[in-house]
Amino acid sequence: MSVTNGIIHYVSVVNDNGSYAVTCGESNSLGSSRSNINIRASPNTKSYLTIVVAAH
Repeated sequence: MSVTNGIIHYVSVVNDNGSYAVTCGESNSLGSSRSNINIRASPNTKSYLTIVVAAH
């Protein structure tokens, strides 16, 4: 994800009910204008996530 003319100061990734995905972010995500989130899930499954990113 990237933010034009701002910095990321909050990232939250939460599995919805019945979802078991695993997520990890980069250690330098906060305070930067760009970041990546890696999402892993078991094969042949569906995962539903709520992702919230705040920037200013």
